Amino acid sequence: MAERKTPATRRGVHVDPLAIAFAGVTVIAIGWFFFPPYWLTVATIMAMYSLPALGLLLLLGYAGQPSFGHAAFFGLGAYASALATTKLGWPSLAGAGLGVAVSAISAFIVGLPLLRVRGHYLAIATLAFAIIVQGLLENLTWLTNGVAGIGRIPSLGDTDVAFVITLGIATVTYVIAAIIDHGRVGTILRALGDDEIAMASCGISPVIVKTGVFVVSAVLASVSGSIYAHYLTYISPESFDVNASVLFVTMMIIGGTGRIWAGLIGAIVIGAIPAMLSDYSSYSALFYGIAIIAVLLFFPNGMLGIGQQIRAGIRSFRRRGAAASAGSKPE
Repeated sequence: MAERKTPATRRGVHVDPLAIAFAGVTVIAIGWFFFPPYWLTVATIMAMYSLPALGLLLLLGYAGQPSFGHAAFFGLGAYASALATTKLGWPSLAGAGLGVAVSAISAFIVGLPLLRVRGHYLAIATLAFAIIVQGLLENLTWLTNGVAGIGRIPSLGDTDVAFVITLGIATVTYVIAAIIDHGRVGTILRALGDDEIAMASCGISPVIVKTGVFVVSAVLASVSGSIYAHYLTYISPESFDVNASVLFVTMMIIGGTGRIWAGLIGAIVIGAIPAMLSDYSSYSALFYGIAIIAVLLFFPNGMLGIGQQIRAGIRSFRRRGAAASAGSKPE
């Protein structure tokens, strides 16, 4: 009798938190000593974008709740931190904390009604929220300076310092995510993505769980936005439009839903495209589109599912070969 697959086995393998910590420290050490400034910048951007991609992984890949609104939380984190440091004179860490608080509260208020709908209705609702937030950033000129943006934001530091800070934050975040994946919370999230009714029958409220994971994913996007603001030292509303939400979703899809590494792998792939094709930057959208189509057609489980797909193909080939050999034997 074949073994019944549990949600955990369907969603991929667990990743050891210590392995993530070791990998993060190793990359930081190698980058600090050997990366030129250009590749330090590329690696910093990859790590920065991997945070909202991880949030979407928890929300969609595990809990099964689609969202195209994470550019809003990315922008709220960036603007809250920028305004706190430039107008109130707060330190950068306090500004980032304000961004986290604003995004968490916004996600809770918005999530309670929105997460009662499902599927493409939820995706459209979150997309509308992102459009509303961008409109507010553009039109509240007394606060956000409108389309002119906000400049002179305190910097994270030199390129190598920003690299260490961003990679360090990303490493700690992924370690925590791996610990969650190993524990009861990870099991609950996978159960939510598989069957809400069964979860409710066990006495766990799907609405509370969905709202909680929505808030956590918003916080990750907010932290990334704060890093973005202090890394570039200038922000404007156009950086937080719908394209940013699509970019985050693309990273998660390319990496592979349901796997902790997915957001990071997707961010590396998407970040590497313009880095390696800098002479053709005007065609970046075309390359992104080709990458998405290629993954969806040939690797539906994402880049992290390639090995599993190859193993499944080998097993299928062997079974067909064995069946053909058995059928060709004389009676």
